[in-house]
Amino acid sequence: MSNQPQNSNVGNARSCIRPFGLGVKVSQIPGLTEVGGKGTNLFKLTAAEFPVPGGYVIDTGAYRRFITAGGLVGRIGELAAQVDENDVEGLGRIAGSIREMFANTPMPDDLAAAIKEAYGRVVSAGMGDRIAVRSSATAEDLPEASFAGQQDTYLNIGGEESLLRAVKSCWGSLWTDRAVAYRAKHNVPVEGLAMAVVVQLMVKAEASGVMFTANPVTGSADEIVINATWGLGEAIVGGHVTPDMIVVDKSTGKVKEITVSEKTVMTAETEHGTEEVELTGDRRNARVLDDAAVAELAEIGRRIEAHYGSSQDIEWAVAGGRFAMLQARPIQGLEVAQDVEIGRKEEIARLEAIAGDHHRVWVIYNLDETMAHPTPMTWDLMKHFMSGDGGFGQMYRDFGYQPSEVVCKEGFLELICGHVYADPKRNAGLFWSQVPMEYNIEQVLEDPATMEQAPNKLNMEEADPAFFLRLPGWIWAMIRCGRRMKKARRQARIRFENEWVPRLEEFLAQAAKTDLAKMTPAQLIEELDRRRQFVLTEFGGESLKPGFFGGMAQGTMQALLTQLMGQVKGDDLTRTLTMGLEGDVTIEQNIVLYRVARGQMTLKQFMDRFGHRASGEMELAEPRWREQTDYIEQMVQTFSSPTLKSPEERHREQSEARAKAEEALPETLTHWGGASLYEKIVDEMKTAQELLPYRETGKFHLMRGYEAIRAVLLELDRRWELDGGVFFLHLDELSKFESDRSALAEQIRKRKVRWQSAKKLTMPEVIDSHDLEELGLMKASLPAEAPIAASTASASELKGKPIASGMATGTARIVFDPKTAGNLGDSYILVCPSTDPGWTPLFVNARGLIVERGGILSHGAIVARDFGIPAVVCENATKLLRDGGRITVDGTRGVIIPQD
Repeated sequence: MSNQPQNSNVGNARSCIRPFGLGVKVSQIPGLTEVGGKGTNLFKLTAAEFPVPGGYVIDTGAYRRFITAGGLVGRIGELAAQVDENDVEGLGRIAGSIREMFANTPMPDDLAAAIKEAYGRVVSAGMGDRIAVRSSATAEDLPEASFAGQQDTYLNIGGEESLLRAVKSCWGSLWTDRAVAYRAKHNVPVEGLAMAVVVQLMVKAEASGVMFTANPVTGSADEIVINATWGLGEAIVGGHVTPDMIVVDKSTGKVKEITVSEKTVMTAETEHGTEEVELTGDRRNARVLDDAAVAELAEIGRRIEAHYGSSQDIEWAVAGGRFAMLQARPIQGLEVAQDVEIGRKEEIARLEAIAGDHHRVWVIYNLDETMAHPTPMTWDLMKHFMSGDGGFGQMYRDFGYQPSEVVCKEGFLELICGHVYADPKRNAGLFWSQVPMEYNIEQVLEDPATMEQAPNKLNMEEADPAFFLRLPGWIWAMIRCGRRMKKARRQARIRFENEWVPRLEEFLAQAAKTDLAKMTPAQLIEELDRRRQFVLTEFGGESLKPGFFGGMAQGTMQALLTQLMGQVKGDDLTRTLTMGLEGDVTIEQNIVLYRVARGQMTLKQFMDRFGHRASGEMELAEPRWREQTDYIEQMVQTFSSPTLKSPEERHREQSEARAKAEEALPETLTHWGGASLYEKIVDEMKTAQELLPYRETGKFHLMRGYEAIRAVLLELDRRWELDGGVFFLHLDELSKFESDRSALAEQIRKRKVRWQSAKKLTMPEVIDSHDLEELGLMKASLPAEAPIAASTASASELKGKPIASGMATGTARIVFDPKTAGNLGDSYILVCPSTDPGWTPLFVNARGLIVERGGILSHGAIVARDFGIPAVVCENATKLLRDGGRITVDGTRGVIIPQD
């Protein structure tokens, strides 16, 4: 029985075949929706008469003919309709079914004949008989969507039937798990999807590589960067070989810099197909391209760049001593690389303007631990939260402090190159608005921790004539403030649990009943204001108080113990006396995950309790766990290890160690001559033990309200079809968006670039207005000035700050995002910028922790102590340490010792 669709013939099927390459005259370049991005670029190169190996594109019309003739359209629609587009797991499940349908559905006879006929013409040209088959995907209503790397490539095809199978596999690869996940992440709709397929003669390459017509690392438009290796370029793509790297002066074609690598393998065509072949002899360390070849290739690159009018990423090959261009496309991320220096200089200019003629410093703030590089929307909301008018300032006002007008309106924090810094000058105004108190800048430079206390320097130059008349009133206000704080400390936990958590429950119940989809944009903005007012001002300030007093009590206890015993032993005992505490919601989270992994609880039960949380949860743009379950499912697998000690058992061991230290406390204090301090230390210890868990519990509840705020922003984002762009608007721009959409859409694009470029800078803990020139640049020397316990460290040791006691040796694993960490193995030292509850599962198999930001009360410190592993804070650790290197972490002295 014929597979020919009714009323079709080979002539019509030929219209789906679009030839390109040497010897082909291109009168009109097909559009993206016809031949996809890869195909369009090949036609552009052909039209400009660049040396492109011959081939043809099977356009998207052929894909549609295939699924229509095979009766697949309805079935694909049925399967896709069964799941939510954001349900990555559900979409993945249908992927296998659809690919199987593609493989088992015969290709229409006329289309098969046209594809074979075109294949015969290509190989008859005498340049070879092997071809490469690659997908070239696009979406009808999203023609510029990038599908790079999401579909399949088939090399070394040498027969008509294998060609047809490869074409169908390319069509089916539109429905691989990774392609489905990519489209779900980028909100590409299922309707209108189509696949073009590029069939191109394989060049018998003697050498190949990639050429960038601008430096993709520095962004310099004056340089061309060439990567070159022997044989086919697949060895570079697969990461199996390190290519030669050549930096070329674009204007002259002369080599500026070259790194010749040892090339142990090459990809080559053999009688068995495309294989990796071991390189021997001189070619292992030989330079692939000489200066003349580099100049010739660079000239071709300049011409291609001029033709496209933008910097290009070009795949090239050499065959028979002649260059062939395999593909050209815009350099991904180039705009970000070029913006790094622009953004850095703009920040320097902004800080110079703030400082003026005065000496100013900015000190990294603890909020940066969990909110580095916030989006504009997140920063607007959090900056207000931390201002005198926000929840943080409300807490201080409740204590009797009088924040200044500047602190109330502008706050005391500054976002510099994506990091959160405190301004000591404005921070001093958080306490007494009319008292001219300030921080000693030299003390702040020497010890940034000075900023954690109220200022103690009186600047009489800023005092007005009525200063002494008002002084008695201020003294009385300070006394009254101390009394109010003592009363608030006694009531903090009970008031939070009995008054404010129920109010939050009532608020969330009302929010759940609100149908955001029925609101107008104006109503949504009004609802957003209502939610952020309650969550980030009224409730937010109250959520901070118990943990705030717990931290104060621990600080007082620590100060007494270190004064008595010395810094190392005092800090160590403080950590022991405050570990294994009851009521820690992060420990509860681990226990529930462990029970889910053991089948004792369901994933739904976990999500009902913790689904509002996320890795990097202070960022409003970050999806919550209940929105994307794949990371938690991965962590459940981690917790399912049969050799894993239960979190309850680990917590019990820490609690027992704490109890022993408490029992021995009288004897310990007597030994150190501090028996008279026993009652004071025990009082602070009991308060710290009761309230410290609320640092996490308060945030746990705050994030419940945060999720309600995010829901409104997501609805606006969906309504305006911004694909996450709403988070790159400022709060006051929401009401203007519909009337000024075009200009604000461009602002969103620019802000995304700046957001990415700022991440490439290395920021110090303290910024000095007298030393701004090197802002954001990595200094070559090791951070000898970093905080360290009162002990010695050898020259080979990295100095840091101890936050969890003990010593461990393992393999350094540098992680920037827990969702992409993958399998880190066992017995590793986790090295990361900072942690939050989303990182906790990575502690399971870790032997130690190194973070770049944090203190004894940070999330990482608390969890490390509960897991019984050492932890150290070391500035720039992710850059100073080598991933895979063997290191020892001494969490008692606060040092890191490389072992290789």
